[in-house]
Amino acid sequence: MTEKLKLPIGIENFKEMRTKGYYYIDKTGLIQTLLENLGKINLFTRPRRFGKTLNMSMLKYFLGKENDSMLFDGLEISRNQKLCEEYMGNFPVLSITLKGATGENYKEAKTMLRRIIGNEAMQFQFLNAVKEWYDGYHFGNLDIYCPWDVVSYCHALKMNPSITPKNYWVNTSSNQIVKQFISKAKGTTKNEIELLINGGSVKKKIHQELTYRDLYSKMENLWSVLFTTGYLTQSKEEDHELTELIIPNKEIRWIYVEQIQDWFEEETLRDSQKLEAYCHAFEENNVSAIEEGFNAYLRKTISIRDTNTRKEMKENFYHGILLGLLGSMDGWDIQSNAESGEGYSDISIEIAEKEVGIIIELKYAEKAAFDNACQHAIQQINNRNYEETLIDAGMKTIYRYGIACYKKRCKVLSEAFYVDC
Repeated sequence: MTEKLKLPIGIENFKEMRTKGYYYIDKTGLIQTLLENLGKINLFTRPRRFGKTLNMSMLKYFLGKENDSMLFDGLEISRNQKLCEEYMGNFPVLSITLKGATGENYKEAKTMLRRIIGNEAMQFQFLNAVKEWYDGYHFGNLDIYCPWDVVSYCHALKMNPSITPKNYWVNTSSNQIVKQFISKAKGTTKNEIELLINGGSVKKKIHQELTYRDLYSKMENLWSVLFTTGYLTQSKEEDHELTELIIPNKEIRWIYVEQIQDWFEEETLRDSQKLEAYCHAFEENNVSAIEEGFNAYLRKTISIRDTNTRKEMKENFYHGILLGLLGSMDGWDIQSNAESGEGYSDISIEIAEKEVGIIIELKYAEKAAFDNACQHAIQQINNRNYEETLIDAGMKTIYRYGIACYKKRCKVLSEAFYVDC
């Protein structure tokens, strides 16, 4: 017995109409009319309850990536095979209705509209991520995505729709050229690398005719190699003999950051005696040595902070450097962002042999306000009782350090706490 179809009273969703047993008057010819007579804007001025929303829903299901071709089986548009192959299911579609943008006043309605737009845009958040990670290459007048990355990420998305972008290009090479470049960099070049990593540009003369023998013969040639191998791209058209160079995207920036961190670790470990003396300054509460030593290491490294990021992200840069320095000590139990007291301390250290505990909180000193940032760090340690875990572990002497950083400078403030036996 054939199922009796229902009257679609109040049904505005095309998929629901086609799959839940409702009568549907075929309006799919509208799709062909619109696509064959493309306009920048199409305005439909029908009275309310004349099917405008249902037609918009039909367009969404026809064009959108979430398309199910069976929804259109037997309908007029399905007879136009060429048009279906060209358009059906091939586009990301934002479909917004203003029906939910209601409120008692303008402010409430505006809030609802923003929420509607935001929820719809969230469906395509991955597209912004793809652009941020894999776009940015410029060849003449063309803007190019890295095809290897885009294909790899799309394949990963098919396996796991919630996966975030990651670096695929890094595994196709040893990235030795970047490491060579960083290791050879001196004063001016270090500053230029910092500028690039923080979103800036540099102008260089590019030699595309270099022989293999010339590649590493002088520093200027390495700029050309980085450009021709994709670690840099041009920002604008060449200015006479100079090309304006930038790091193309987040993926390549990540490679620079990784290589810089590896280089810095190798550099500091070369003078192990100096590094060990610096670390011992923390267990001796030698504030001047800690401050002087950290300032020296900050001057030596290539800064990878991003001036456009949140303060918390800038603090991560200094956190990473200090954690790398202290991590060289044998016999120290070092925890990063570990739960302690009523929160998570930046760095917590147990030196069991000497019953010494160390708590470090780092702050970014906006506009070089070092004193305020140091005091804020110490206050946070005290207010959140970060020393509780160290006391429970049997530490008798605990040093609290508030370290404020700004660009390549720092200031250190400390407090000592002694546990009663």
